[in-house]
Amino acid sequence: MDRLGQDRAAPAPLTPAGRALAAAGAGRPAALADLAALIGERRERVRRAPADRASWAVLGAALAERAARSGAPGAYTEAERALQRALAQGGTPDVRALTGLAVLAAARQDWAGAVRWGEAARDRAPGRVGAYRVLLEAYPGTGDAEGADRALERLRKVRPGPVAEVAAAWVHRERGWREDAEATVYDAAARAATPAERAAALSRAGDLAWERGEAETALARYEGALRAEPEHEGAAAGRARALAGLGRSEEALAAWARARAAAPRPGTPWSRANCCWRWAAPPRRPTTSRSPATRRRPWPGTAYGRSRCSGGWRRTTGTRPRRCGC
Repeated sequence: MDRLGQDRAAPAPLTPAGRALAAAGAGRPAALADLAALIGERRERVRRAPADRASWAVLGAALAERAARSGAPGAYTEAERALQRALAQGGTPDVRALTGLAVLAAARQDWAGAVRWGEAARDRAPGRVGAYRVLLEAYPGTGDAEGADRALERLRKVRPGPVAEVAAAWVHRERGWREDAEATVYDAAARAATPAERAAALSRAGDLAWERGEAETALARYEGALRAEPEHEGAAAGRARALAGLGRSEEALAAWARARAAAPRPGTPWSRANCCWRWAAPPRRPTTSRSPATRRRPWPGTAYGRSRCSGGWRRTTGTRPRRCGC
């Protein structure tokens, strides 16, 4: 009841598309099912109203997020087309389109482009979270540690909580502060407001554990992420890899097959970056001697820290180089 004693109707629950839109506004990762619903809804809108710039921007941003999370090459092209269509409508550039282009550039490891588009989105709307998340990934890629510090400080003021802490874990990891990264990401998982947010934090925790050479811990974190969001592609790929690293080859193959069946798109994390799962072994305990500018960058569309497979010779821990089968 309100202050006048009148009954007020409870707010209607959000539709899946509405949940994805709300998550984007809050800077949180959306559940993949909700993201698919939003994409379908906006595709229908732009079909009916091709001049609807806002719908093109929302569609492009949703496609960009899905492309970054899946790594599917076709998704990049479709997302970029929608985002450019939003900007081509004229008028003030839509901040969602600018952020979407920054997300695409970061997924392609075009760090300079990600900084350019991300800063344009930040300058247009300093209170929105999405631009800072991209900049925190892009600045280390260009070796700009001070820029990453400024972006992190601003993000913590704009949106304190799990979103900022997951982003902070990235910065700590890039600088070799792995204990800080681990503590930060676990805190983010404990404070997550949605299953998708918790899955993103736990998947990052699994990546950190794998990099430390702790395959059992990595497996537990990936499985926790999948319990929170069964469709989380990065966690599914990580789980298969961790199982292989533990020598549980049959389980690893079954996990890999299930992941492929759930999202049979080319370019997904398990079909490219983890194509060498048969020889998987936890990496050696990392050192902190390398600078952010020279540290190996992640493969687009995968969680950070996964090794890129070039289709050629690949060295695994404690073994001679082996030929990749991809």
